[in-house]
Amino acid sequence: MSEIYKYQVHEDIFILSIIKSEMFSLESAKEVLELRKKLFNNKPHFFVSDTTLELEDSTGVSMEVADFMNDKEVALLTKGVGVIAASSFKRFAVNAALMLKRVNTPVKLFNNKKDAFYWIQKLKSKQFENIS
Repeated sequence: MSEIYKYQVHEDIFILSIIKSEMFSLESAKEVLELRKKLFNNKPHFFVSDTTLELEDSTGVSMEVADFMNDKEVALLTKGVGVIAASSFKRFAVNAALMLKRVNTPVKLFNNKKDAFYWIQKLKSKQFENIS
């Protein structure tokens, strides 16, 4: 297990818990992408970024990492992103980044995991309705 992040998989949801965002580099992001490809056989899935385990409050990952996470290759694997940020400082930083960087994937900010999972379930049901 990495000192920088840990992950879980729940059905078609990849949950990334970042422990030290200042150390979560472009190399770490590429490693996570390869892991997601392998775990989901290159099929699109949902992504939850949980920043509540961070030992210190920081502004989050670098713009280089944020740009990579919005790359076309990453976006093709991602049906929706729930970002969990418990502190107001972290929510402010994430909101500012989202306002500066338009993303093609549905992204929403949450205070806790329960709300993020509820939103993903709603997204899943909307996708099902669009197919019917």
